[in-house]
Amino acid sequence: MNIEVLQHFIKVYEKKSVNSAAKDLFITPQGLSKTIKQLELDLEAELFIRGPRGMVATECGELLHARAKHICYLMEDIKRK
Repeated sequence: MNIEVLQHFIKVYEKKSVNSAAKDLFITPQGLSKTIKQLELDLEAELFIRGPRGMVATECGELLHARAKHICYLMEDIKRK
């Protein structure tokens, strides 16, 4: 897992949609779905419930979001210094 994967996860979490997130990230929805699926496999946890109204974070997804935001903030802080 790398910082880009976490950024993609955060975007899907915030948009609640792979299609909307992919558009913002300038990547294909298929590629983004594959990234999220691989992240779920790596973490051995379901991060989203996929439904007709979009993606809803599971408890694990909520936890990862909080930590991913913090990790991304720390990485940006390191780059600035």
